[in-house]
Amino acid sequence: MFIKDIGTKVAYLTKECAKSTNNIAQICKLCASRLRGNKKGQSVALSWVDLHYLTYLTGI
Repeated sequence: MFIKDIGTKVAYLTKECAKSTNNIAQICKLCASRLRGNKKGQSVALSWVDLHYLTYLTGI
């Protein structure tokens, strides 16, 4: 699943990652691996800004 829009991407990752763990490092690792694994094999970088926003949205 490739999500181009950053808002949609963060919302999706927030929902998925929040179900997995409450540890920030684990969430970042999971999100980074999910972003790398799109169907076309393209690499998508998760920036520190994305991670900061993600942790903010998950309330951690």
